[in-house]
Amino acid sequence: MPHITIHEPMPLSGVAFYRSIGTLSYLSKLDPKITISIPKAITWAELSGTDIFYMQRPQSPADIAALQMAKNFNIPVWVDYDDLLHEIPQYNPGWKYYKKTGEPLGRIVEAITAADIVTVSTPAIRDYYLKYNKNIYVIENAHNDYRYPLSVVKDTIDSVNWRGSNTHRGDILSVADYIFNTAKEFPQWQFLFIGNDLWYITDMNRIKRCIQIDECDPIDYFYFIREWKAAIQINPLLDNAFNRAKSNIVWFEGTYAGSATIVPDLPEFRLPGAITYDPNDGKTFAYQLEKCMKSKSYRQEKYLESLEYIQANLLLSRVNKKRLEIIDKIILR
Repeated sequence: MPHITIHEPMPLSGVAFYRSIGTLSYLSKLDPKITISIPKAITWAELSGTDIFYMQRPQSPADIAALQMAKNFNIPVWVDYDDLLHEIPQYNPGWKYYKKTGEPLGRIVEAITAADIVTVSTPAIRDYYLKYNKNIYVIENAHNDYRYPLSVVKDTIDSVNWRGSNTHRGDILSVADYIFNTAKEFPQWQFLFIGNDLWYITDMNRIKRCIQIDECDPIDYFYFIREWKAAIQINPLLDNAFNRAKSNIVWFEGTYAGSATIVPDLPEFRLPGAITYDPNDGKTFAYQLEKCMKSKSYRQEKYLESLEYIQANLLLSRVNKKRLEIIDKIILR
């Protein structure tokens, strides 16, 4: 009966939702023998009955200490990363923490090197870190169909939705003028921005029908987007190493909400139904946005293609089978 102890520094975050608590909690639906615990502090007492120590994004001195405790206790360590933190761009507020001092990056390498198994969300992250550990496996981010059944959304509203944190400031600014121009050309369309500190987009009086709401808990977010039913989801990204390693969760969030989704032509977004634009040419973003606004049939076609692919490949009930395979690899070592 494998027991997994989860170390998750941010238990209410989107990272936890997609990569740790929000995924491992459902393994028992595939194998009832699997149990998990999520202690508030990592001590030898908390680790005593565990078979696998799972760590999400270990990078702090406390993380490394916990990892070493597990290793000294002869407990297999499984670490997971969902971003290529060694290539974080300077416009991302996290750059000062990761790149300027370099200390967290050294600890990330230390954790990856020491781990028995490493999982990541994209092949680009795996390829980057393979030199530190040969036991790195890709487990894609997935839509949680246990809580959010993926069904056809028939009626959407004329709204363009964007969501993101301040880490995406450079990304959205790369197409801001095209958003402003398109909003002027299509004044009947609503533009919704979900995120904090977006004054440079929402407070410029450049969009006639503009709504901004603050970042929210993942559960509130999923409820809201399904109720809102925006016709179009946009996810502009600059072309850099960090974004090339990003996963496509905005695409399947948009699909869950009933939206046709416009994404950059980067490796993780070249999938059926995803509407891609050239991230080095903002005019192609404007072209795709206008095309989607003008053609309901085009939006519906791309949305249904996305829905079909996600249902066949990217549901948590399917992707979690890869985690079961990882558990078998660890237990049988």
